[in-house]
Amino acid sequence: MKAKSALVAFLLFLFCFSFSKPSFAAGIVINEFSSATSDDDWVELYNASTSQSEDLSNYTIIDGSTSGNPVSFNCILAPQGFVIAFWSNRLNNGGDIIRLKNVDTVVDCVAYGDGAGQKCDGKSAVDIGSIGSGEYGARSIDGTDSWIKTTIVTKDGPNNGSSKNAGAVCSMLTSTPTPSSTPTISLTSKSTPTPKPTNSPTPSVTNTPTVTKAISKTPASNAANATPTIISSEIKDVLGNSTKSGVNNLEQSKKENKKDNIQENNNFLPIIFISIGVVF
Repeated sequence: MKAKSALVAFLLFLFCFSFSKPSFAAGIVINEFSSATSDDDWVELYNASTSQSEDLSNYTIIDGSTSGNPVSFNCILAPQGFVIAFWSNRLNNGGDIIRLKNVDTVVDCVAYGDGAGQKCDGKSAVDIGSIGSGEYGARSIDGTDSWIKTTIVTKDGPNNGSSKNAGAVCSMLTSTPTPSSTPTISLTSKSTPTPKPTNSPTPSVTNTPTVTKAISKTPASNAANATPTIISSEIKDVLGNSTKSGVNNLEQSKKENKKDNIQENNNFLPIIFISIGVVF
């Protein structure tokens, strides 16, 4: 009987402990905030993942006002890292609501005081009462659902006061310039003109003039004084053979020319005497 009672008590303890065990959020959450100091209001985000970095460029926080006074981020938050968003006294001292959105989806929410007349989705009450001067709103354990008011600020670090991991930071995003498109150079092939053949001039045949041998007659006055030309008794023909017929023909031609010259002189004598008679 006692053993049975002990077993029931142990199971009841486990049941109660399972309900009291804090629930850890996954991903990016609101982890701490300040709304009641003379300094600028601020909100701390925490990456509850133990292995996955998160790009915060699509995340924004808004308050309960009509405009929401959105604040955006431009960094990549390392696992279990912290980042602070300053809000320049946007949060109300009497109470407000802080929503964290990824694009258009609300991924986390905390309401304190009067919640600016609002509550987080799925909750029937605000998470914390009004924040007094010198107080801060914080999760009891980083990333859990349990909220408390505290006078110990643990801004940009674990809420239990332990040392922050120096490498767990939000690395700023640097915009990579979009390379300009390199114009494509299209090569246009130039058509090489086909050379036109040059007409070669038709050579004109030049007729070789026929040389006519003119026989000049030696005047009579010079005939008497002509010096006889001595011609070799032997003249070689074009075949290299000696011949005497050429010499005989030459001498015969000379005799005939001399006779012609004497005859011409005799024909001129009567004309000369007639001309003298006419004169006298």
